[in-house]
Amino acid sequence: MHKIPYLFYSVCLLFVGQVVAQGNRQPFGVNLCGAEFGLNHLPGTFGKDYIYPNNICIDYYAQKGIKLISLPFKWERIQPELNKPLNTAELNRLLQFIANCNKYGMQVLLTLQNFGRYSKNGVEYVLGSAQVSRKSFQDLWLRIATVLKDKKNIYGYDVMNEPHDMLPNCPWHVLAQDAIDAIRTVDEVPAIFINGNSYANSEKWYEYNASLIDLFDPSDKIIYEAHCYFDKDYSGRYVATCGDDFRVYDECEATEYTGIDMVRPFVDWLEKYHKKGFIGEYGVPNKDERWLVVLENFLNFLRHNKVNGTYWAGGPWWHDYKLSVEPKNGKDTPQMKVLEKFKYTN
Repeated sequence: MHKIPYLFYSVCLLFVGQVVAQGNRQPFGVNLCGAEFGLNHLPGTFGKDYIYPNNICIDYYAQKGIKLISLPFKWERIQPELNKPLNTAELNRLLQFIANCNKYGMQVLLTLQNFGRYSKNGVEYVLGSAQVSRKSFQDLWLRIATVLKDKKNIYGYDVMNEPHDMLPNCPWHVLAQDAIDAIRTVDEVPAIFINGNSYANSEKWYEYNASLIDLFDPSDKIIYEAHCYFDKDYSGRYVATCGDDFRVYDECEATEYTGIDMVRPFVDWLEKYHKKGFIGEYGVPNKDERWLVVLENFLNFLRHNKVNGTYWAGGPWWHDYKLSVEPKNGKDTPQMKVLEKFKYTN
Protein backbone atom coordinates (compact mmCIF):
# COMPACT_ATOMS: atom_id res chain seq x y z
CA MET A 1 0.00 0.00 0.00
CA HIS A 2 1.37 3.42 -0.94
CA LYS A 3 1.59 5.95 1.84
CA ILE A 4 -0.16 9.24 1.27
CA PRO A 5 2.11 12.21 1.98
CA TYR A 6 1.02 13.93 5.19
CA LEU A 7 0.68 17.35 3.56
CA PHE A 8 -1.47 15.97 0.77
CA TYR A 9 -3.58 14.06 3.31
CA SER A 10 -4.04 17.22 5.37
CA VAL A 11 -5.10 19.22 2.34
CA CYS A 12 -7.62 16.50 1.42
CA LEU A 13 -9.08 16.58 4.92
CA LEU A 14 -9.33 20.34 4.77
CA PHE A 15 -11.10 20.17 1.42
CA VAL A 16 -13.54 17.51 2.62
CA GLY A 17 -14.19 19.56 5.74
CA GLN A 18 -14.96 22.61 3.65
CA VAL A 19 -17.36 20.64 1.45
CA VAL A 20 -19.14 19.26 4.49
CA ALA A 21 -19.33 22.74 6.03
CA GLN A 22 -20.73 24.21 2.83
CA GLY A 23 -23.24 21.37 2.69
CA ASN A 24 -24.47 22.26 6.16
CA ARG A 25 -24.90 25.91 5.31
CA GLN A 26 -28.34 27.11 4.31
CA PRO A 27 -29.16 29.92 1.85
CA PHE A 28 -30.74 33.24 2.61
CA GLY A 29 -33.25 34.39 0.02
CA VAL A 30 -36.11 36.67 -0.99
CA ASN A 31 -39.89 36.40 -1.22
CA LEU A 32 -40.81 37.07 -4.86
CA CYS A 33 -44.37 38.35 -4.81
CA GLY A 34 -47.15 38.72 -7.33
CA ALA A 35 -48.98 35.40 -7.32
CA GLU A 36 -50.68 36.27 -4.01
CA PHE A 37 -51.76 39.79 -5.07
CA GLY A 38 -55.38 40.80 -5.71
CA LEU A 39 -56.89 39.75 -2.39
CA ASN A 40 -60.16 41.46 -3.25
CA HIS A 41 -60.40 39.56 -6.53
CA LEU A 42 -60.21 35.84 -5.84
CA PRO A 43 -59.53 33.90 -7.88
CA GLY A 44 -59.10 36.97 -10.10
CA THR A 45 -57.67 37.47 -13.57
CA PHE A 46 -54.05 36.60 -14.33
CA GLY A 47 -52.10 39.64 -15.55
CA LYS A 48 -54.66 42.04 -14.12
CA ASP A 49 -55.13 41.06 -10.49
CA TYR A 50 -51.96 39.02 -10.02
CA ILE A 51 -48.84 37.75 -11.79
CA TYR A 52 -45.99 35.30 -11.41
CA PRO A 53 -42.56 36.98 -11.47
CA ASN A 54 -40.95 36.44 -14.86
CA ASN A 55 -37.40 35.61 -15.94
CA ILE A 56 -36.32 39.25 -15.92
CA CYS A 57 -37.19 39.44 -12.25
CA ILE A 58 -35.66 36.05 -11.42
CA ASP A 59 -32.48 36.91 -13.32
CA TYR A 60 -31.86 40.01 -11.22
CA TYR A 61 -31.82 38.05 -7.97
CA ALA A 62 -29.78 35.25 -9.52
CA GLN A 63 -27.17 37.81 -10.56
CA LYS A 64 -27.04 38.94 -6.93
CA GLY A 65 -26.09 35.40 -5.93
CA ILE A 66 -29.41 34.60 -4.26
CA LYS A 67 -30.14 30.88 -4.34
CA LEU A 68 -33.46 30.70 -2.50
CA ILE A 69 -36.81 32.12 -3.59
CA SER A 70 -40.01 31.94 -1.57
CA LEU A 71 -43.10 32.08 -3.77
CA PRO A 72 -46.31 33.12 -1.97
CA PHE A 73 -49.40 31.79 -3.76
CA LYS A 74 -53.14 31.58 -3.10
CA TRP A 75 -55.16 28.48 -2.33
CA GLU A 76 -58.25 29.91 -4.05
CA ARG A 77 -56.35 30.07 -7.36
CA ILE A 78 -54.54 26.76 -7.35
CA GLN A 79 -57.73 24.99 -6.20
CA PRO A 80 -60.85 27.09 -6.93
CA GLU A 81 -63.11 24.27 -5.71
CA LEU A 82 -62.23 22.48 -2.50
CA ASN A 83 -61.47 18.77 -2.76
CA LYS A 84 -61.37 19.02 -6.55
CA PRO A 85 -58.42 18.82 -9.00
CA LEU A 86 -55.92 21.67 -9.10
CA ASN A 87 -56.59 24.37 -11.68
CA THR A 88 -54.60 23.43 -14.79
CA ALA A 89 -53.73 26.96 -15.92
CA GLU A 90 -52.62 28.05 -12.45
CA LEU A 91 -50.66 24.85 -11.90
CA ASN A 92 -48.84 25.39 -15.20
CA ARG A 93 -47.87 28.91 -14.11
CA LEU A 94 -46.53 27.51 -10.85
CA LEU A 95 -44.60 24.78 -12.66
CA GLN A 96 -43.15 27.27 -15.12
CA PHE A 97 -41.94 29.50 -12.28
CA ILE A 98 -40.27 26.53 -10.59
CA ALA A 99 -38.64 25.53 -13.88
CA ASN A 100 -37.42 29.08 -14.50
CA CYS A 101 -35.81 29.20 -11.08
CA ASN A 102 -34.19 25.84 -11.70
CA LYS A 103 -32.50 27.20 -14.82
CA TYR A 104 -30.75 29.72 -12.60
CA GLY A 105 -29.82 27.14 -9.97
CA MET A 106 -32.31 28.57 -7.51
CA GLN A 107 -34.41 26.62 -5.01
CA VAL A 108 -38.07 27.40 -4.41
CA LEU A 109 -40.01 27.45 -1.15
CA LEU A 110 -43.74 27.26 -1.91
CA THR A 111 -45.68 29.39 0.58
CA LEU A 112 -49.44 29.08 0.92
CA GLN A 113 -50.36 32.70 1.64
CA ASN A 114 -53.77 32.20 3.24
CA PHE A 115 -53.44 33.02 6.97
CA GLY A 116 -55.49 29.98 8.01
CA ARG A 117 -58.44 30.93 5.79
CA TYR A 118 -60.13 30.23 2.45
CA SER A 119 -62.51 32.56 0.58
CA LYS A 120 -65.63 31.23 -1.13
CA ASN A 121 -67.92 33.56 -3.06
CA GLY A 122 -66.40 36.57 -1.35
CA VAL A 123 -66.81 35.14 2.16
CA GLU A 124 -63.74 34.19 4.21
CA TYR A 125 -63.93 30.99 6.26
CA VAL A 126 -61.50 29.80 8.93
CA LEU A 127 -59.66 26.58 8.23
CA GLY A 128 -61.17 23.79 10.32
CA SER A 129 -64.73 25.09 9.96
CA ALA A 130 -67.57 23.17 8.32
CA GLN A 131 -66.98 25.16 5.12
CA VAL A 132 -63.20 24.52 4.97
CA SER A 133 -62.51 21.24 6.69
CA ARG A 134 -59.31 19.57 7.83
CA LYS A 135 -59.78 17.06 5.02
CA SER A 136 -59.84 19.90 2.49
CA PHE A 137 -56.49 21.13 3.77
CA GLN A 138 -55.02 17.64 3.53
CA ASP A 139 -56.49 17.21 0.05
CA LEU A 140 -54.76 20.37 -1.17
CA TRP A 141 -51.30 19.39 0.06
CA LEU A 142 -51.67 15.81 -1.12
CA ARG A 143 -52.43 17.06 -4.62
CA ILE A 144 -49.60 19.62 -4.65
CA ALA A 145 -47.02 17.18 -3.31
CA THR A 146 -48.10 14.52 -5.81
CA VAL A 147 -47.51 16.87 -8.74
CA LEU A 148 -44.22 18.31 -7.46
CA LYS A 149 -42.57 15.29 -5.84
CA ASP A 150 -40.03 14.86 -8.66
CA LYS A 151 -39.02 18.51 -8.93
CA LYS A 152 -35.40 18.74 -7.82
CA ASN A 153 -35.34 22.40 -6.77
CA ILE A 154 -38.19 22.36 -4.24
CA TYR A 155 -36.62 23.66 -1.03
CA GLY A 156 -39.74 22.91 0.95
CA TYR A 157 -43.46 23.34 1.46
CA ASP A 158 -44.60 26.21 3.68
CA VAL A 159 -48.02 24.77 4.44
CA MET A 160 -49.70 27.94 5.74
CA ASN A 161 -48.43 31.49 6.08
CA GLU A 162 -49.22 33.32 9.35
CA PRO A 163 -52.16 31.36 10.78
CA HIS A 164 -53.99 33.34 13.43
CA ASP A 165 -57.18 33.29 15.51
CA MET A 166 -57.90 29.68 14.66
CA LEU A 167 -60.97 27.84 15.94
CA PRO A 168 -60.71 26.51 19.52
CA ASN A 169 -61.99 23.09 18.43
CA CYS A 170 -59.44 22.88 15.59
CA PRO A 171 -56.16 24.44 16.77
CA TRP A 172 -53.26 25.19 14.49
CA HIS A 173 -51.00 22.36 15.64
CA VAL A 174 -53.66 19.80 14.64
CA LEU A 175 -53.95 21.30 11.16
CA ALA A 176 -50.18 21.49 10.79
CA GLN A 177 -49.93 17.77 11.56
CA ASP A 178 -52.64 17.11 8.99
CA ALA A 179 -50.56 18.82 6.31
CA ILE A 180 -47.42 16.92 7.30
CA ASP A 181 -49.26 13.59 7.16
CA ALA A 182 -50.72 14.37 3.73
CA ILE A 183 -47.41 15.37 2.17
CA ARG A 184 -45.53 12.39 3.59
CA THR A 185 -47.93 9.91 2.01
CA VAL A 186 -46.41 10.80 -1.37
CA ASP A 187 -43.11 12.62 -0.79
CA GLU A 188 -40.50 11.99 1.89
CA VAL A 189 -37.85 14.37 0.59
CA PRO A 190 -38.59 18.11 0.95
CA ALA A 191 -38.63 20.02 4.22
CA ILE A 192 -42.00 21.03 5.64
CA PHE A 193 -42.17 24.56 7.02
CA ILE A 194 -44.54 25.22 9.91
CA ASN A 195 -45.37 28.84 10.69
CA GLY A 196 -45.99 29.79 14.29
CA ASN A 197 -49.48 30.60 15.44
CA SER A 198 -50.56 34.25 15.83
CA TYR A 199 -48.88 35.55 12.66
CA ALA A 200 -45.65 33.61 13.35
CA ASN A 201 -44.48 36.42 15.64
CA SER A 202 -40.89 35.67 16.68
CA GLU A 203 -40.96 37.76 19.85
CA LYS A 204 -44.12 36.04 21.14
CA TRP A 205 -43.15 32.55 20.00
CA TYR A 206 -43.18 30.98 23.47
CA GLU A 207 -46.61 32.42 24.21
CA TYR A 208 -48.40 30.89 21.24
CA ASN A 209 -46.51 27.82 20.10
CA ALA A 210 -45.93 25.38 22.95
CA SER A 211 -48.11 22.77 21.20
CA LEU A 212 -45.96 22.76 18.05
CA ILE A 213 -43.28 20.83 19.95
CA ASP A 214 -45.26 17.61 19.52
CA LEU A 215 -45.49 17.68 15.71
CA PHE A 216 -44.14 14.52 14.10
CA ASP A 217 -42.55 14.07 10.69
CA PRO A 218 -41.35 10.55 9.77
CA SER A 219 -38.70 12.20 7.58
CA ASP A 220 -37.60 14.45 10.46
CA LYS A 221 -37.55 17.51 8.22
CA ILE A 222 -39.82 19.99 10.01
CA ILE A 223 -38.53 23.55 9.92
CA TYR A 224 -40.27 26.01 12.23
CA GLU A 225 -40.89 29.42 10.70
CA ALA A 226 -41.15 32.76 12.44
CA HIS A 227 -41.55 36.27 11.04
CA CYS A 228 -39.81 39.33 12.41
CA TYR A 229 -40.40 42.98 11.60
CA PHE A 230 -38.72 45.62 13.68
CA ASP A 231 -41.46 48.20 14.20
CA LYS A 232 -43.28 48.44 17.51
CA ASP A 233 -46.48 46.65 16.46
CA TYR A 234 -44.60 43.90 14.55
CA SER A 235 -46.62 44.68 11.42
CA GLY A 236 -43.86 45.68 9.01
CA ARG A 237 -45.76 48.82 8.06
CA TYR A 238 -43.24 51.15 9.73
CA VAL A 239 -45.71 54.04 9.99
CA ALA A 240 -45.08 57.10 12.16
CA THR A 241 -47.99 58.89 13.78
CA CYS A 242 -47.00 62.06 11.95
CA GLY A 243 -46.51 60.28 8.63
CA ASP A 244 -42.81 61.14 8.45
CA ASP A 245 -40.71 58.08 7.46
CA PHE A 246 -37.72 59.50 9.33
CA ARG A 247 -39.67 59.56 12.60
CA VAL A 248 -40.57 55.85 12.58
CA TYR A 249 -37.24 54.70 14.00
CA ASP A 250 -37.50 57.10 16.94
CA GLU A 251 -41.17 56.39 17.63
CA CYS A 252 -40.40 52.66 17.66
CA GLU A 253 -37.64 53.38 20.20
CA ALA A 254 -35.45 51.25 17.95
CA THR A 255 -31.75 50.60 18.47
CA GLU A 256 -29.20 48.86 16.30
CA TYR A 257 -29.95 45.66 18.26
CA THR A 258 -33.75 45.78 17.99
CA GLY A 259 -33.86 42.98 15.44
CA ILE A 260 -31.74 40.72 17.61
CA ASP A 261 -33.91 41.41 20.64
CA MET A 262 -37.08 40.60 18.69
CA VAL A 263 -35.85 37.34 17.17
CA ARG A 264 -33.97 36.03 20.20
CA PRO A 265 -37.00 34.32 21.84
CA PHE A 266 -37.50 32.21 18.72
CA VAL A 267 -33.82 31.37 18.39
CA ASP A 268 -33.66 30.46 22.08
CA TRP A 269 -36.69 28.17 21.62
CA LEU A 270 -34.98 26.42 18.70
CA GLU A 271 -31.86 25.85 20.76
CA LYS A 272 -33.77 24.68 23.83
CA TYR A 273 -35.77 22.06 21.94
CA HIS A 274 -33.12 21.22 19.30
CA LYS A 275 -35.31 22.34 16.40
CA LYS A 276 -34.50 23.80 12.99
CA GLY A 277 -35.73 27.31 12.26
CA PHE A 278 -36.29 29.83 9.51
CA ILE A 279 -37.34 33.49 9.35
CA GLY A 280 -39.77 33.64 6.46
CA GLU A 281 -40.35 37.40 6.53
CA TYR A 282 -38.28 40.38 7.63
CA GLY A 283 -37.73 43.76 6.06
CA VAL A 284 -36.89 47.41 6.63
CA PRO A 285 -37.81 50.76 5.00
CA ASN A 286 -35.57 52.21 2.32
CA LYS A 287 -35.24 55.86 3.40
CA ASP A 288 -33.75 55.84 6.90
CA GLU A 289 -30.27 54.28 6.94
CA ARG A 290 -30.53 53.48 10.63
CA TRP A 291 -32.80 50.56 9.74
CA LEU A 292 -30.06 49.11 7.55
CA VAL A 293 -27.83 48.79 10.61
CA VAL A 294 -30.65 46.97 12.42
CA LEU A 295 -31.05 44.63 9.44
CA GLU A 296 -27.35 43.86 9.18
CA ASN A 297 -27.00 43.10 12.89
CA PHE A 298 -30.12 40.93 12.71
CA LEU A 299 -28.76 38.90 9.77
CA ASN A 300 -25.39 38.52 11.46
CA PHE A 301 -27.16 37.10 14.50
CA LEU A 302 -29.16 34.66 12.37
CA ARG A 303 -26.11 33.56 10.41
CA HIS A 304 -24.16 32.93 13.60
CA ASN A 305 -27.04 30.81 14.93
CA LYS A 306 -27.42 28.88 11.66
CA VAL A 307 -30.92 30.20 10.99
CA ASN A 308 -31.64 31.35 7.44
CA GLY A 309 -34.58 33.23 6.00
CA THR A 310 -36.18 35.15 3.15
CA TYR A 311 -36.48 38.94 2.94
CA TRP A 312 -39.89 40.54 2.40
CA ALA A 313 -40.03 41.34 -0.44
CA GLY A 314 -39.20 41.51 -4.14
CA GLY A 315 -41.35 41.39 -7.26
CA PRO A 316 -42.19 43.78 -10.10
CA TRP A 317 -45.57 44.97 -8.83
CA TRP A 318 -44.42 46.52 -5.55
CA HIS A 319 -43.76 49.94 -7.12
CA ASP A 320 -43.22 52.41 -4.23
CA TYR A 321 -43.50 49.87 -1.42
CA LYS A 322 -40.81 51.00 1.02
CA LEU A 323 -39.64 47.52 2.01
CA SER A 324 -39.23 46.36 -1.58
CA VAL A 325 -35.82 45.24 -2.86
CA GLU A 326 -36.91 45.28 -6.49
CA PRO A 327 -34.44 47.56 -8.36
CA LYS A 328 -35.64 51.09 -9.12
CA ASN A 329 -34.77 52.44 -12.57
CA GLY A 330 -32.01 49.88 -12.84
CA LYS A 331 -30.50 50.77 -9.46
CA ASP A 332 -30.26 48.58 -6.39
CA THR A 333 -32.28 49.51 -3.35
CA PRO A 334 -30.40 50.38 -0.14
CA GLN A 335 -31.59 47.14 1.48
CA MET A 336 -30.02 45.03 -1.28
CA LYS A 337 -26.58 46.34 -0.36
CA VAL A 338 -27.07 44.62 3.01
CA LEU A 339 -28.64 41.44 1.66
CA GLU A 340 -25.73 40.87 -0.71
CA LYS A 341 -23.50 40.33 2.30
CA PHE A 342 -25.57 37.38 3.50
CA LYS A 343 -25.76 34.49 1.05
CA TYR A 344 -25.54 31.57 3.51
CA THR A 345 -25.54 30.73 7.19
CA ASN A 346 -22.21 29.86 8.82
